[in-house]
Amino acid sequence: MKPGKTVEVEVESLSYGRAAVSRVDGRVIFVGGAAPGDRALVRIRTEHSSYDEADLVEVVRNGPSRVPAPCPIVGRCGGCPWQHVAYDTQLEAKRNALVDCLQRIAGIERPPVTAIVPSPKSEEYRNRIKLRFDGTRLGFYRARSHEIVEVGDCLIAEASIRTALPAVAETLRALRTEVTRVEIIDLGLEGGIGLALNARGRLRKVDDRAVRACLSNQRNEICGIMMWGRGWRRSWGRTGRSIRVGQRSHAIDFGGGSFGQVNTEANLLLIGEVVSAAAAGSGDDVLDLYAGSGNFSFPLARSAHRVRAVESDPAAIAAARRTIEREGLENVSFTLARVEQYLAESGEHGAGALRPELIVVDPPRSGLGDACVPLARIRARRTVYAACQPATLARDLSVMLRNGYRLCRAVPVDMFPHTFHVEAVCTLELT
Repeated sequence: MKPGKTVEVEVESLSYGRAAVSRVDGRVIFVGGAAPGDRALVRIRTEHSSYDEADLVEVVRNGPSRVPAPCPIVGRCGGCPWQHVAYDTQLEAKRNALVDCLQRIAGIERPPVTAIVPSPKSEEYRNRIKLRFDGTRLGFYRARSHEIVEVGDCLIAEASIRTALPAVAETLRALRTEVTRVEIIDLGLEGGIGLALNARGRLRKVDDRAVRACLSNQRNEICGIMMWGRGWRRSWGRTGRSIRVGQRSHAIDFGGGSFGQVNTEANLLLIGEVVSAAAAGSGDDVLDLYAGSGNFSFPLARSAHRVRAVESDPAAIAAARRTIEREGLENVSFTLARVEQYLAESGEHGAGALRPELIVVDPPRSGLGDACVPLARIRARRTVYAACQPATLARDLSVMLRNGYRLCRAVPVDMFPHTFHVEAVCTLELT
């Protein structure tokens, strides 16, 4: 359809993305801001060869899944595009997205996908948020633009971050260094708030005094600031954070810039699913790839004989080794390497170089990629794949299936309420 044309549609479902799905004369139209069951007027924004994208003009009739969005800037902010959809409908859509990818991309006719594990909280769940700063305004980008929407509150951020937002904005405006990207981090068991600030240009000397004044201010919860730009990095105060990874497990340190799951409570559920799927016994050697600071490594070590963890982030490795030293652990080790490099170098020493009974992988959204085939050739009896992107997961699983594995179980886990993202824990066994 031509851009600018207005049509009335019946909204069918949520897509894996920001929009909902509707059809006119069999042609798919993706509509932002719509909910399943809505009858709506939409205006075509972009025409593609096989589908169109449209903007919501008016909801003629509310669908049964439409709810009032709790955030006052939901229509302008680029985050949380599903706030107007009932949570149970969000969960159903996420499970359906996983099933669809496993069928369509991995070629699994009846994928063994369980019920989705919901997040314990649908608001105040994020322990870190990333914002933009233009010298005056602190906020998120508007969807599909670089326009900053100023944020005075964020309903999905943990309460400590919400409380700290005014002090963070005040601190940034006092700096002479040109800060452009801001991450606000709850420091977990350490207590307080940390800031990770990415700057354009050099660090201004006068800002050392401004940062120290911020950290000494008893009226805010900011305990540490890390700032960096091209060729330089500085930190003040406490920039590390730690979380507990199970009721009887270890506290894990995360370096200021290291990856960590953003949903603290749902992460415990994710860990539980991974540990259960691995079912490591006292005689088992476990290889944990893309291990981060040990989110899965340390819980697995409680029952396994040995855990060898591989991670490419030096800050994450340093944090994990601090945990090992503090806890006096002897059956966990961390290697600093890219997974592809690690597998290639191990393979050079023959098939016997790596003989783990169990492998756990938690790759980034891009998936395993070139690591997939050498991983399958290790021939571990069980591989547990924790994924955050259904399409790349399905692509990788198709490779594993061709190399002698079968998918036994896939458990979707909701780590990101009000967004389309979904985690999945897949159990693969050697046939």
